[in-house]
Amino acid sequence: MWSAESRHLRVALLEDRLVCSLGGAAARETGTDAPAKDEPAWRPAVAALVQQLAQQPGQVGRVSVVLGSAFVRWQLVDWPAQAGSDSELQAFLRLRFRGVYGAASAAWRLAHAVASPGQALPACAVDEALPAALAQAAKGANARLVSVRPYVSSALDHWRGQWRGHAAWVAVVEPGHLTLALLDARGHWLGLGTVRCAEGAAWREALAGLQSRLALQAATPVPREAPLFVAGTGADTAGAPGWRALVPTGRAAPQGLARLAIGI
Repeated sequence: MWSAESRHLRVALLEDRLVCSLGGAAARETGTDAPAKDEPAWRPAVAALVQQLAQQPGQVGRVSVVLGSAFVRWQLVDWPAQAGSDSELQAFLRLRFRGVYGAASAAWRLAHAVASPGQALPACAVDEALPAALAQAAKGANARLVSVRPYVSSALDHWRGQWRGHAAWVAVVEPGHLTLALLDARGHWLGLGTVRCAEGAAWREALAGLQSRLALQAATPVPREAPLFVAGTGADTAGAPGWRALVPTGRAAPQGLARLAIGI
C-alpha cells in the first residue's frame, strides 16, 4: 500500500530535461526534445512529464513542480508609492513587465514576494498556459498538482536563514543559468539578475560581470565584506575565499540534479 509521501512525485522542469523523484527515491533524469517552431519552450518538457506519469500508473498521487529559469522571467521593482491595494500592485507589475518584454507579457501569470512597503520587490512571470498544462498532465494520471514554484524562489526560501542579519550575495546555479541576488542586512533586496551560461563551471565566469552590474545598480553601497552564498546544482565553491556553499547534509540528503526536484 502506498503512503501519501511515497506517491508524491517531485519534478524539476528544465529547458532540456526533466528531473523526477518519486517518494524520495533517487532522482531520474530524462532528456526532452527541442520545441517546434512557434511552440512554447516548455511544451516538450510537459510532454515528457505526461510520458513519465503514464509509465507509473497508479503510483503517483501528488505532483510538485519546480521551474527552471528558462521558463521564468524576474524583475526587481522599486516600490510603487501609488499602489494602495494588491490589485493596484498587480497592475503596476504588469505595466513593468510589458515595458521590458512587450505585448507577450499579457499572456503571463505574475507573482511577487511578500510585499514590504517602501522596499524593492522581486516579481516573476511565467506563461499563463504552463501551470494549466501541468495541472492537466497530473489530472490525466489521476494525480493532483499541489505546487508550482520557480527553483530560484524555492532555493532562496529554503536557505535564507544562512544569511539572515547580514548583507549577502546569493547565487543560485542550475544547468544553463545563474541567478544572483543581493540583499542588505535587514533582508531588503538591492539587486536581482539572471544570465544564461554553459553548464559546468561556466557560471563562475558569468558571476563577476553580473555581480558588478548589480553592485552599480544598487541603491546603497554594497559592503565589501558581504559574503557570497552559492546554492544549486554544481555549485563548487572550492578555493574561493569568502564563498559559502549551501549544501544539504545527512546521509540521505539530495545532491546534484536531485536538489532541483526538491527545490533546495
